[in-house]
Amino acid sequence: MRTLRILHTADWHLGKRLADVERTDDFRLFLDWLLDLVEAQAVDVLLISGDVFDTTMPATDAQRLYYEFLSRAASSRLLKTVVTAGNHDSQRFLSAPKALLGVMNCLIAGEAPEDEAFVIRDRSGEPLLGVAAVPYLREGDVRASGQSASEAERFESWSAGVAKRYRAVREILEERLAAAGASESVPRVAMGHLFVAGSRLGEAALESEATAGAPADASLPAADTSERESHYVGALRNASADAFGADWDYVALGHIHAAQTVKRYAGLGEARYCGAPLALAFKNERYAHQMLLVEIDLDKPRTAHAARTRIVSVPVPQPRRVGRIRGNYDELLAAIEAAAARSAGELPPVLEVAFELDPVEARALIEPLRAAADKAGVVLGPIRATRAAEAERSEAALMRLEDITPEEVFEDVLGRLELDEAKTKSLKASFAAALAEARDALGVRRETGRGAEALAEIKRLCEKNEAE
Repeated sequence: MRTLRILHTADWHLGKRLADVERTDDFRLFLDWLLDLVEAQAVDVLLISGDVFDTTMPATDAQRLYYEFLSRAASSRLLKTVVTAGNHDSQRFLSAPKALLGVMNCLIAGEAPEDEAFVIRDRSGEPLLGVAAVPYLREGDVRASGQSASEAERFESWSAGVAKRYRAVREILEERLAAAGASESVPRVAMGHLFVAGSRLGEAALESEATAGAPADASLPAADTSERESHYVGALRNASADAFGADWDYVALGHIHAAQTVKRYAGLGEARYCGAPLALAFKNERYAHQMLLVEIDLDKPRTAHAARTRIVSVPVPQPRRVGRIRGNYDELLAAIEAAAARSAGELPPVLEVAFELDPVEARALIEPLRAAADKAGVVLGPIRATRAAEAERSEAALMRLEDITPEEVFEDVLGRLELDEAKTKSLKASFAAALAEARDALGVRRETGRGAEALAEIKRLCEKNEAE
């Protein structure tokens, strides 16, 4: 049996720090493990669906990790590594060494459709796989110029623009496959880095994460209606899953850090987020960090997807524990000791602390708490002193500002209010207009127009809800 083995990963965020902790060693251990996995699982093609780096100008250590990995990957059994830019990446930075990386069996997606369609060949030179490697798209990349009259029209314009881009890349890909003499049985895979309508965020996504080692058709239950779907407006918007087009064997997505399936193509493939391989924030402590191994039986026709394709979740071992602890002084000391005991042989755990004590009283105990953590080999991140009642509130209370977006804040507030559908729709439209106005002003604060109206209405409803 001839089998193609594709490994799907995304959202590495090389160079990202957590609190004041520099994590070069975390990423190095992860990349070493990844290369071992490539050999152990006989992977043919590695897909990295965006956000290789955490910033557009990554630090020297982050760059060194990336290029050393690609150099070592070129000496592995991999046929190709395909890389697309995410919203945290600089497309120009990733593409600058494109010619050199090509010699190292690495394909970097460009900014135009003709630079995003790749035919990957086997060692005998025969076409093995077609990849539509579409990077992160900004509104200016796909929408017509000018502002639409309503948020609904903006969404339609955006989703239509994304669909147009995928159609263009698919057409070029099919032309290149035909020119290479590829048969219809050659798999077609798409890549993307975007929010897809119906995808879930944070805690809502946990139930949809793949069970370690389980095939796709058994591991990802359908979304429950109580789960919070992603709703992003303005420059960070959803696209319909239909925008990818049909007839893909697999769609490898990045951008959301919690693994999940967002679309199942009738009789063919799936569109999935693999999630981030490492915990990137304290709120990720419950995520099942993984990669996805896509196995395709090339001896079976593409129409026999159920018998042809198998998707397996591969858990990623975490170099250190990243999480949260909460309680009074004695409870926090016990939690620190427990974290140290569970992390023998790993990098020091990093914990965010919710200190359930009056802030004035807690101030005198913070330094002894840090001293105890140092002795146990545990790193404490932010320490927030809070009364026990306040600690029971939503996890949003413990989110760092850098970890959340205005859309998430809005959705969190809106989710606490019991509003009818008409009022919810009206507030979402007002907020969309306010956010678009703020972004158009390039950070200039405005308190006029619909923005002020939306904020005032949200405040009034919150106060009413608290009173009731």
